[in-house]
Amino acid sequence: MEQKEIAFTWPTFSLTYRADTGEVATFYDQWRVSRTLPDETDDFHGAALGLSAKEHKVVHELAHHLLALHHGLDSSPIIWCAAHCYDMPDGADDEERGVRALVYAAFGTPREEDEPCYASFKSAGVSLDSMVAELRLLHAAACITGTTRPRLQLK
Repeated sequence: MEQKEIAFTWPTFSLTYRADTGEVATFYDQWRVSRTLPDETDDFHGAALGLSAKEHKVVHELAHHLLALHHGLDSSPIIWCAAHCYDMPDGADDEERGVRALVYAAFGTPREEDEPCYASFKSAGVSLDSMVAELRLLHAAACITGTTRPRLQLK
């Protein structure tokens, strides 16, 4: 079976998604990498959103980075810390809540429990609609099938 992979590249990191295993890896300079595979959390949220566990894993990881980029950071603090073997950063719980809120807004129905996150995005001048549109586009690219390996350069 041919490995199907897509790579997304930003100025300070790149993220790859392997469709055969569902592995998502974020690469930084100096060979630092964070790798993750779908787990039972992805099964649960994926099912609630009409996504496979693999799809949920990749959109969840992409959402970490989009949320950070839209807040003026170079990448997700959680994923950066994991790649560099540091303890989770302050605000990790808030980041996870924001990621979950973004993913549910993009692929499900915005949930009442996510309203504080949406208010926080708005007060920070971050457009939920823009993040949702970008996440949906990246998800569509990750779902491309075939024998080619598309590369997207994102700025």
